[in-house]
Amino acid sequence: MPHFSRPAQKKRTAADTTRPKPAAEPSSPLTTARFACTYPRLNALPLEGLPEVAFVGRSNAGKSSAINTLAQQKALAFVSKTPGRTQHFNYFAIPEGGRGTADTAAAGYLVDLPGYGFAKVGGQAERSHWGEDFAGYIAARQPLAGLVMLMDVRHPLTELDVQLLGLAPVSLPVLVLLTKSDKLTANQGRLEAAKVAQAIAQLRQTWRGGVVDETDTVTVMPFSSLSRLNVVPARHWVEQRLGFSSD
Repeated sequence: MPHFSRPAQKKRTAADTTRPKPAAEPSSPLTTARFACTYPRLNALPLEGLPEVAFVGRSNAGKSSAINTLAQQKALAFVSKTPGRTQHFNYFAIPEGGRGTADTAAAGYLVDLPGYGFAKVGGQAERSHWGEDFAGYIAARQPLAGLVMLMDVRHPLTELDVQLLGLAPVSLPVLVLLTKSDKLTANQGRLEAAKVAQAIAQLRQTWRGGVVDETDTVTVMPFSSLSRLNVVPARHWVEQRLGFSSD
């Protein structure tokens, strides 16, 4: 009968024991998010004035993964292997003070909007309803305090992205997260973000009739749920819109 010896373990060196650990991320009220309610249509949404930050993007842009990453939860937003499965307005409540129990009153909401571009469920009439609800929500939803747009860094500013961006009021703060940026080098990600920001500024200038706005409300940054690139800055942006942070 053959004899198998245990492989010799490599001795730990001083370098191994002193190697710096990844910096801990600061605490965030977003990590206390909990599912609140789901609404099938725009006209069913509550009219209360609590601030909302909505997440939109093509169905394969990593929208649900981004929400889960920002909330530091594995399954807050449903991640489907089939693009286009989200059909409703899904509301996630942030408790007052960023902490509390299920009975604690909400201070604001994260809103997961239906993905666009790969409507796998329903017929043409259903997809038409989605388009109408998108337009109505983004253009005129009173409690909407910020819009997070998810775009695949390799295919940003598709025709649908541009159409949706054009619905947002000029005064509405918009954060564009270029997802899957771990597939690029850090320098490539920064260059791509700068290109997208410039393209959006030019689009919005055109929509304003050529007027230049030095206080544009659109922020663009590379983002990765896998490598956690810019997770903390993105969280901080959302926190500001919901009133949890003033700086």
